[in-house]
Amino acid sequence: MDVSVRQITLAVSGTVVLAMSLYLYVKVRAAPAQPSNVVVEGAKLSAASQQLAQPPAADHWDTSSPQAREESIRNQLVAPAHDRVEPPPAGSSTVAPQLQVDDGNVDDELKASDGLTMANKMFDRGDWEDASKQALKMLETDPKNAKMLRIVVSVACFTGDPDKAQKYWSQLSDDRDKAQMSVRCGRYGIQFKQ
Repeated sequence: MDVSVRQITLAVSGTVVLAMSLYLYVKVRAAPAQPSNVVVEGAKLSAASQQLAQPPAADHWDTSSPQAREESIRNQLVAPAHDRVEPPPAGSSTVAPQLQVDDGNVDDELKASDGLTMANKMFDRGDWEDASKQALKMLETDPKNAKMLRIVVSVACFTGDPDKAQKYWSQLSDDRDKAQMSVRCGRYGIQFKQ
């Protein structure tokens, strides 16, 4: 049996490391570390200062369940006067009211972006007729909008209107858009002419 010095050294080193690990494990388990008094006092002071610095919560009423809400109200009402929080009036909501937008005051760019979003959402839902109408309305203000052109072309292909598809496909300026629309409409038997 031919054992080299390297193998013996490796075996002895492994045994020493194992023995030291076992020794440290036993020592740590026998006497867990105790924080010094300075660290404990510092942690207490830090916690106390954080409690003093924190503003009171905006909503003290727990609404997760009727029992929790009742307990929360009871605790708040019997607190010292300076800490007491009165419940909101009955029927009031803690939720911020929804803002109403007057279409007359919204600028044209915001209306256009909302129209684009509406057209995209209608198309994604499969409401193709309304999506096409909305996209055509958006194309009146921005005739080169690729997304709206793609919607109109796609809907025309889905509904079997090759003339409308060809008209708006030819308005697409990006060759990648044209190629993608050609593939999509090809599935419905519509071929475009250059």
